[in-house]
Amino acid sequence: MMKRILAALGLMAAATTAQAQDTFTYDWVGPYGGGYLGGSFFETEASDLTDTFTNDAPPISELIATYGINGGYNWQPYDDNLLLGLELDVQGGNETSQLIRFNSAGTDGQLYENKITSLTSLRGRAGVVNGKTLIYFTGGVAFGEVDFLMIDLDEAIDSRNCSVDGIICAQAQDSLVGLNVGMGLEYAFRDDMTARFEIMHYDLESTSAEVLNGGDTPVCSTANADECSAFFDSSVTQFRFGVNFKF
Repeated sequence: MMKRILAALGLMAAATTAQAQDTFTYDWVGPYGGGYLGGSFFETEASDLTDTFTNDAPPISELIATYGINGGYNWQPYDDNLLLGLELDVQGGNETSQLIRFNSAGTDGQLYENKITSLTSLRGRAGVVNGKTLIYFTGGVAFGEVDFLMIDLDEAIDSRNCSVDGIICAQAQDSLVGLNVGMGLEYAFRDDMTARFEIMHYDLESTSAEVLNGGDTPVCSTANADECSAFFDSSVTQFRFGVNFKF
């Protein structure tokens, strides 16, 4: 897969090289800012030691729309084709929801709702400039605000509210740190504007939550709390298109 991506980026760069002698020469050095749109493969895998939820829960992966803003600064310290940069990236939420039905009405079953309410990354960039074309790799640290929820629905209670007594649930609301890596192709089509295509991957650390019987009542005693905890792992892979303005 990685070889195909690199080959595709190489073809795109070759196609734009012939245009490098147009009416202006782009200066890559300096600050810039912009925004992007794209698609995210948001995947969350849940597990718990007692299989209260995970007997029926597959890994949840959905393709959803994404958007965000970014800003950064580029250097060419060696007066050649090597470019180095630093970029800050902030994007909106990623959200998935899946209901496993045990009856036709959906009042008996298991509900899984996963949200990354915000995702931020601070990354370095390193690439090669060929006129108006830049091919680069990027990587750094990512920060995510998450809300993961699993509810074991009860037909007799007929509620999806985690605080209702008798509803078995686990909810993790946390601030997580992770890693972000990617690659991209950027092309200057004006002397103050570029367009880019990027492939990015975010991998956040795991988090956990105690399994509760409605409200704040643990399902297990304090001594067995670890055996009645749910664990969540999440990652995001994105394909996105953006525009940057050079200041």
